[in-house]
Amino acid sequence: MLDDEQFQQILAHFDLSRKGYRKIRKGVKKRLTKHMQSLGLDTAHEYLMTANRNPILMDEIRRLLTVSISRFFRDRKMWNDLRCFVLPLLVENESVVRVWSAGCASGEEPYSFSMLWHGFCGTMPTSPEIYIQGTDSNAHMIERARSGLYYRSSLREVDRATLETYFEPTRQEDTLAIVQHIKHSVRFRLRDFIRDDPPGDEFHLIFLRNNLLTYYSGECRDAAFNKIVKSLRLGGFLLIGMHEEIPAECCTLISSAYNSRILIKKSHHHFEA
Repeated sequence: MLDDEQFQQILAHFDLSRKGYRKIRKGVKKRLTKHMQSLGLDTAHEYLMTANRNPILMDEIRRLLTVSISRFFRDRKMWNDLRCFVLPLLVENESVVRVWSAGCASGEEPYSFSMLWHGFCGTMPTSPEIYIQGTDSNAHMIERARSGLYYRSSLREVDRATLETYFEPTRQEDTLAIVQHIKHSVRFRLRDFIRDDPPGDEFHLIFLRNNLLTYYSGECRDAAFNKIVKSLRLGGFLLIGMHEEIPAECCTLISSAYNSRILIKKSHHHFEA
């Protein structure tokens, strides 16, 4: 098994945060060790030197370092605040609403938002057009998201009304499927927010929770974060994780009055929130 010093060497090579990996390092180290052994390599130095000469291997190591933790309606307070404070503003002020879930893992987050949106707008005579994108750098996760299939065991925190409205049984007893209109409301794309530009601009709402600000560090993190904030419209909302902080030099975002993890991009005419 890789020791902590060699693991830190690998994290530093990819501008990843030692602090962010503290609680989950054992599982990641185990994956990397198994991969190194399959290549006949004994040290982190040999591992990285070999990867530097092989872009495919480098991408594989990036994939092994990816942490994909997701569940429906993660952090209930945030979802309640979205429904109570953010959605009314978007519905009242916009004719088209664009949403991006950056680092969407297997799709729970953008699907959760689609359910929240359709539930909120369902009783209204008219509502804005909605465009929801989910992106992730892990192709396997994107395929899982596109399938819209989830094990019952992963839906324990979803309330009965949501389960009955937005999920349907499948031929497999332990699996439920997202209903078609929710499944088709989210477009999933393979995209790395470190190396790729955002999938458009003028987003009204961006989810950036428990990924970039937790697991990355230094110039790599700051450059990616600045690109993401630039793609957010003035007065738009950026959502971060419960234990995350934005880079100190970022002066274009302010915390909303109701939730410090829902940030607003400052403008002279941003929504009162």
